[in-house]
Amino acid sequence: MFVSTTKGIEAGTFMLMSQILGELLLESPVGVLSGQNLAKEIANN
Repeated sequence: MFVSTTKGIEAGTFMLMSQILGELLLESPVGVLSGQNLAKEIANN
């Protein structure tokens, strides 16, 4: 199993990293670890 902790989208295809990994790692399940979005706090600082 491969776990992605990456946020964002790929600029050229607008695919999520988990979608890209799913295409590349055909024999391995892909999971996603997510948490809070701190974008507002970061933008304010």
